[in-house]
Amino acid sequence: MSILTYYNSKINNLGRLLGKKCASFDLPVGKTCPYARLCKCEVMEDAVTHERWLSKATDIRCFAATAELIYPNVYMKRQINYHLSRLHDFIDLVLKEINFNNVEVVRPMAAGDYYSMDVYYKWRQIAERRPRIIFFGYTKNPYVALDLIVHHPLDNFKIIYSHGGTYDEKLVGSNIPTCYIQMRGQDWNVPSIDLNSGDDYKYIMAGQSFQIPYH
Repeated sequence: MSILTYYNSKINNLGRLLGKKCASFDLPVGKTCPYARLCKCEVMEDAVTHERWLSKATDIRCFAATAELIYPNVYMKRQINYHLSRLHDFIDLVLKEINFNNVEVVRPMAAGDYYSMDVYYKWRQIAERRPRIIFFGYTKNPYVALDLIVHHPLDNFKIIYSHGGTYDEKLVGSNIPTCYIQMRGQDWNVPSIDLNSGDDYKYIMAGQSFQIPYH
């Protein structure tokens, strides 16, 4: 079973736009999102019936939770990935798969988030050991955002802070690139983008804030 995901629509579309082999890494939503606020939820599963449900309702439903509710294989793969991410040899496992599949662009935490600095440093080491591969994505973890954007940036590992977390007030306005959710009648005075066109990749790589429609 692969660790990375190659078949979601956004990754496939980005691959076509860039002409590169793209992949993502997914973790269970909620369970790995300690700094989430507006979209905080977790998919639970009954051990006997395997029925799944959302543990709580929040202001904005986490988009990534839908796949865990609908598809048992998606739920299971993310649970397995969570356990793998805690292993000492996780770095080597990911590097081996990247090499075998000739991956050129990786989006860690396309679902879930950097639930600890330990898992962030593992991904940082992966990026450092593969400088020709692009790593990009979102996070609500303020310590990851500060480290990778402000204190110790990497040329091939770009990230944007995702608004809607518990640290919004401390980070918004601090010149950290931020992705905002555009609700009805709300405008954050930053460019609005089309996720399907791959615009978020371009803005993240350029270190620029943007807003996306509620989806």
